[in-house]
Order: sequence, then structure tokens, then C-alpha cells
Amino acid sequence: MSKTNYVIRNNPNNGPLEAFTIGPNAELWHSWQSPTGPGGWSGWSSLGRPAGVFISQLEVIGNARDSGPLEAFAAGSDGALWHIWQGGGQKDNWSNWESLGVP
Repeated sequence: MSKTNYVIRNNPNNGPLEAFTIGPNAELWHSWQSPTGPGGWSGWSSLGRPAGVFISQLEVIGNARDSGPLEAFAAGSDGALWHIWQGGGQKDNWSNWESLGVP
């Protein structure tokens, strides 16, 4: 049985809690508090993964740049550190995956 890790963060830009996990297809999945969603949460939404790369070891932080949008970091199967970030703190507006390279 595989263990699923969830990361829960408070969005410093506009306040709601946001949940993240890496799914069985090695994609990053995301859900957030929503007054119109079932149980007060949105449905799960895929943020994908870098092309041809599986991700693991997820961490999510509030970034001080650009008024604090969330930024997710994950280790890639290619040995690189990858990241993706929210555009302007909007819960459903995310960048494309970008590699920070291999140390």
C-alpha cells in the first residue's frame, strides 16, 4: 500500500486553505476552500507535472514575491528540482512547471 502525503497551506495573499498532493500518476493535485464547493471545498484539480518527468517530495510555501502567492516545489525523476507558482495569488491560475536544474 502506498502512502499519500498531503500538504495544507494558508494562502497568504487571500486567505483560504489550500491542499496539495501528488497523485498516483505523479501529477500535482490541488484543492482549496470554496464557499460554493461541496463541504466548503473545490473539487481536486490537476496542476500536471513536467513533461516526461515524475515528481515526488512535495513542499509548498507562501512566496514573499508578488504579494505572497503559493509556490510548490517537487523533486523530479530527472534529478532536478521543479517548481510551479500561482499567478497573482489566484487559486486556479498557475504557471507552467519550471526546472531549477540539478545541483
